[in-house]
Amino acid sequence: MTGHITAPSTIIVVRCDRSSESGSCTRCARLKKPCSSKPARRRPNNSQRDLRIEALESHIQQLLGSTSSIENKNVDSNGPSPDNASSARRQPSTPLVPDPIETPAGAGQLLSLTPSTESDAVAMGLLSTEAARILLQRFKTTLTPHFPFVVVASEVSLEILQDTRPFLLLCIIAAASYDDVVLQRRLGRQVQHCIAGRMIYRNAISLETLQGLLIHIAWCQYHPRPRSYTQYLQLAIGIVVDLRFDRKPQSRPWKTRLNPTDTTQPKGYLELDEQRAVVGCYYLCSTVSTVLQKTCTFPWTQHIEDCCRSLDHQKQYLTDKYILPIVQIQHTMEQADASDHDEREVLKSTHLTQLILCLETIKGALLFPLAESAMLTMHLHTGIVHACHTNVCTDAALNLLPTDERWPQWRLDALSTGLIAAKSSLSCFLSLPLGHEKSFNNSEWIQLGFVTTCAARLAALSSQKVIRQETHHLRRFLGISDGLKDTIRRLESLSTSTADDDGERDVFYHYRQRVQRIQAWFQAQQERVQRESMQTVSDTADAAAWNGSARQQLPLASSGAQRAWNPGQALPQDSPVLPMDIAWREGDLFDWLPDDLMDMENFGQTFPFDAEGT
Repeated sequence: MTGHITAPSTIIVVRCDRSSESGSCTRCARLKKPCSSKPARRRPNNSQRDLRIEALESHIQQLLGSTSSIENKNVDSNGPSPDNASSARRQPSTPLVPDPIETPAGAGQLLSLTPSTESDAVAMGLLSTEAARILLQRFKTTLTPHFPFVVVASEVSLEILQDTRPFLLLCIIAAASYDDVVLQRRLGRQVQHCIAGRMIYRNAISLETLQGLLIHIAWCQYHPRPRSYTQYLQLAIGIVVDLRFDRKPQSRPWKTRLNPTDTTQPKGYLELDEQRAVVGCYYLCSTVSTVLQKTCTFPWTQHIEDCCRSLDHQKQYLTDKYILPIVQIQHTMEQADASDHDEREVLKSTHLTQLILCLETIKGALLFPLAESAMLTMHLHTGIVHACHTNVCTDAALNLLPTDERWPQWRLDALSTGLIAAKSSLSCFLSLPLGHEKSFNNSEWIQLGFVTTCAARLAALSSQKVIRQETHHLRRFLGISDGLKDTIRRLESLSTSTADDDGERDVFYHYRQRVQRIQAWFQAQQERVQRESMQTVSDTADAAAWNGSARQQLPLASSGAQRAWNPGQALPQDSPVLPMDIAWREGDLFDWLPDDLMDMENFGQTFPFDAEGT
């Protein structure tokens, strides 16, 4: 490009202001000076800058092209409408394509799934129609009494569920297929894919999604790792909150009142299925948080109890009568933790008495035999064990125990009551028909593991020197060691050598291993007590011949210095006892307790039947 500039303008680099292609420029004409032309200056070439500019322009064109293609797919060819525009905003930029899974033949063939078939296990070829029908019937008759918060009516057939609630059907089949480990793990993975598609991509928030999630969470011990119990539970709680099931639907939200012509009235009550789902969320959240010492993110409210009483009053299904006492027991267990923070003996004793009385009142108010429901029976025993354990076996309770004097009578009663309840729970488990425990939900297994652990701990604690004579007959009568051995044999009969596609054994194999570790720990404590008893008898027999020089050979007899001690090693009878120091107190349970096995302060990390640790 060529420009006209004057000589002075050339010096000061001022460009001429031209009004036409010919003649002098406006500025030079005004100054009555001749114009002179000079080539315009150009910046030096920069190849790297040009390449970057071209790359950016190409990237912008690609983005514009992809945006236009998405808009063309979402907008109707007849022209955009308000409905089409709103639906286009709701749709994701990429469609959901679940990860393909291998066919049952396992020949490397992959099965491509669409949202319409991802929940149909029969269409995917994972099992036959007849097998699915058998599993559905098993859920109705066997599994529902152990989780009465999602009920399928007896007249609802497999075909109806396939058409109306396919995701719920998939979760039911996955939970009921515990006889086939390989099939159950495959179904469990498919349930996880469906949850991702419904909750993340399609935002399918509905009662069906909530019920399917509750079933998947309730029997999560059967599904492949990682089980992500807490994460799935938060999804279920989120659906309850979004659908406003957690409150009474007596008033409309403020958003629905913006339209003055809207005359629709909100319903004044929740449907029975919705009420069961709300209570089921509370049950799953509270049972795990209470036993595993986690935060309860869905606490008890009066609305939850109102739902329970409504279900108990209407009794749409036979299992509805179990819901109210289950929730009452669980709420009582939550109240038991409050006494752990109060160190006053009188208040702890009174609080424990009230808890036991409350549990006995719930039992006495039942209109049916307690043995009719194994779930309710074990839950009641677990509540008693939990209340007694909170006042006897926690760190706060152990710090308050007298070190060299007799226990208060109320603590002895709490220890005895907890031992009897733990033994009763184990006896209830062992008396069930073989295979019945396969229908236990995950919370029931957690409670059984808690009772098993507490039985060993309470029995070992009852062997302390200061109370050994008072609890001798109770220990022999209960036979906790025999109960643990019977539990191991029971779990051995349930476990098989079959492994899933990842080489993982069934869940009963891991349960058996952990109960074996508890039994081995308890056996070691029994042997330690026997050695101490024999040493005491020997010391008494040789008391006359025991001279002062022999006693001086014990390094801690007079100096009072701390002496190292290992679990299983007998302590000298004259070893000094340091008050209020758990780590050095004679016969203290936490001295015998390996940190990596049964640390009650980190119970959620090492618990034998933890949903997320197995």
